Amino acid sequence: MKLRRRQPLAALIFLLGFATLSGLAQAADILFYLHSDGAVCTTGPDLAATTFSLDSTSPSASSAKCRDSASVNRTTFVEIGTGSAAPTSQAQTITALSDLHAWIGLKNSDDIGAYFDLRAQLLKNGVVITSGVTKTIQGVTRNPDLAKEIIVLLKLSSTVDLICVMTQL
Repeated sequence: MKLRRRQPLAALIFLLGFATLSGLAQAADILFYLHSDGAVCTTGPDLAATTFSLDSTSPSASSAKCRDSASVNRTTFVEIGTGSAAPTSQAQTITALSDLHAWIGLKNSDDIGAYFDLRAQLLKNGVVITSGVTKTIQGVTRNPDLAKEIIVLLKLSSTVDLICVMTQL
């Protein structure tokens, strides 16, 4: 899942997101969490060393992790990070998605009052199968304890088949 955002000359911190995949071959939905090995928010975001991964393990860390972005402007989206799920061990079909929940905050207080846009994309083998954008986000602060929850609506136009070990989200 690629997460992108656009905003005026500020840096956002991405904290956590998730999506639900409904499988025809399974009795229950699968909940995926986006994990980060980035810096703890109280020590500052880490632009270079963050790696994302997607899996069904609920986060257990006691401190939120942060991911900084390069400088951005109001005309283009900048990638914050990309997380991949391990290929499936059996054939599955994605029939529906829940919305992405992401928490964002400012790197510094220079851009308090700015408006933000956040885009999320779900890719199958590198090809976008759906995306969603939440525009004109307000009220973003610098305090990581007050990170703002943003919901990005994700809808599928058709079902998506995941063919065992050949498919990567």
